[in-house]
This record gives sequence, C-alpha cells and structure tokens, in this order.
Amino acid sequence: MLQPVQAPVGVILTALCSLAGCSSHTPRPTTVILDAGATIPPQLVRQGKLEVPAELTGRPCTSGTAVVEVEVGATGRVQDARVQQASREPAFDAACVRSAQASEYRPATSHGTPTVGVTRIECKLECPKAQ
Repeated sequence: MLQPVQAPVGVILTALCSLAGCSSHTPRPTTVILDAGATIPPQLVRQGKLEVPAELTGRPCTSGTAVVEVEVGATGRVQDARVQQASREPAFDAACVRSAQASEYRPATSHGTPTVGVTRIECKLECPKAQ
C-alpha cells in the first residue's frame, strides 16, 4: 500500500493588492535536500498562475495566508488540493487551490520508486494599509 509523503510548505505565492488593481508575483520554490534512498516529497516543476480574484480589486481587503495541501499521484498529477489553513478572504483561498491544481509536480519517490505524496503551498495576500 502506498503511503502519502508529508512535506513542509514548499512554495510561497504572494499577491499584492493596490488601490489601482492587483498583481501577483511567484518566487522560485526552495530546494529541499534529503539523504539518498530516503522518501522524497513531490517537487514542484511548474507553478500554476495565481489569479487574484476580481472581487478583491478596488475594495479594502484583509491580508492573510492560505495554506493548500496538495496530494500528488505517482504519475505527478494532482489528485486532490484542499485548503488546510484559510486566509480571511475565501475568494483568495479558492484562487490558491486553483493555482495548486494547475501546477506540475514531479512525484514523490520512495527508494527511487514513484509514489503518492503530499506537499503544501502557501499563498500570502498582502493588502495595502488604509490611509
């Protein structure tokens, strides 16, 4: 039986909202080095675009962080993505899930054999401070 591999938060996505509109920036994922022969968690190959929801544009929003848990199958395809920790903006949480689902992953491996694994993606929403 394949056991899911648990990985720490591996990718941080940041969305910056301004009064003029919203834009997003996706930093490169961090590299995790593990001992040879160990179980290696899924690795991000290409991050799906984080679309800032239109309803957050032009209105005050609440900064927050969403953490999405992503289950990656032995083929590298996303099997499931769900909010593990919600931000204060449900529309942003849903956008983070869509980004995780649209991403490409290298599957987890256990002693060199592809297996089901779990990783997390963290999305940060930073809203401008009221003046």
